[in-house]
Amino acid sequence: MSKFKESRKEPERRSSCHTSVTTEQLNKAVQKKAEELYEKSGRKPGRDMENWLEAEKIVRSQMCSDMTHMTC
Repeated sequence: MSKFKESRKEPERRSSCHTSVTTEQLNKAVQKKAEELYEKSGRKPGRDMENWLEAEKIVRSQMCSDMTHMTC
């Protein structure tokens, strides 16, 4: 199974679409989605970066979509 390195530690900040999600939470969600993409692709080696970037797009899109459907 591919191991995705945790991104370097940066100051805690919030994602632009969602004020209640920390960078750490976002990274964990992206890591999980990237691993799912890796599994679905048949565990093809050498695609870590592509899987990570695609996972980021998916997770950010889902989170922003979720926030637009919430009523505050």
